Amino acid sequence: CGAIPFLFLVVLVSPAVRADSLAACDSLYRVGDVEGSEILVRAVLQDDPADYEAAWRLSRSRISAGNLAESRDETRRCFEEARDMANLAIELNPQGTSGYTCLAVCAGRLARFEKGAGKIAMAEKARAAALKAIELDDRNDLAHLVLGVWNREIATVGGLTKLAAKVFYGGVPAGASLENSEIHLRRAVELAPGFLNHHRELAITLMEMERWEEAVAELETAVGCGWRQPQDPVYAEDALELLEEARLEMEEKRSRHW
Repeated sequence: CGAIPFLFLVVLVSPAVRADSLAACDSLYRVGDVEGSEILVRAVLQDDPADYEAAWRLSRSRISAGNLAESRDETRRCFEEARDMANLAIELNPQGTSGYTCLAVCAGRLARFEKGAGKIAMAEKARAAALKAIELDDRNDLAHLVLGVWNREIATVGGLTKLAAKVFYGGVPAGASLENSEIHLRRAVELAPGFLNHHRELAITLMEMERWEEAVAELETAVGCGWRQPQDPVYAEDALELLEEARLEMEEKRSRHW
């Protein structure tokens, strides 16, 4: 009887069980079970707090939990936890692209909680992490997505935020444009065409550029995509609302040309 706990410990920390746990974590994540996915990855980290693959996956789960949270405070807490886990992953493996990708995503989310110069500073952290992720893997579609959104949000930032950025940082970061947003988002779509949110974000940029027909096409593609991430149902609902708006704008534009 005394040997059972020892044998259980050996099985628990064996490489095969670790690999199976991470694979099961990914499977649960893809079907939207964020909580189940997180339980598995936390167990791996409990056995080995220096496990890079588990660290970035826990960051990913916390990002999804933040996207699905019902209150602003809970959302922010989840993203802050995701940021901490992403930083841990980067510390464990500075050459791993996934840690930087998670950091880029949660920094971008946290920027929405800031105002003025703080928003610019946090967005710049997201940009820097995304650029590093692409440096390590130029086929990283999520990093291109972050850069696409960064370019759009900086290019369309309001006057008060621009003023604050000028006072504290000498101006908004140079080079941000809707054109660069489109380039990065089209790259994200090219690399991972089945992801609903890639098409949705590209459509939002096209709507900012008043290219309604192209936006409608992207949104129609988006709503036709299957769900691959826990937050996809939310993105799908938003895409439907945007599609209705883009179609109305498209018809109004056409009527003006008659």
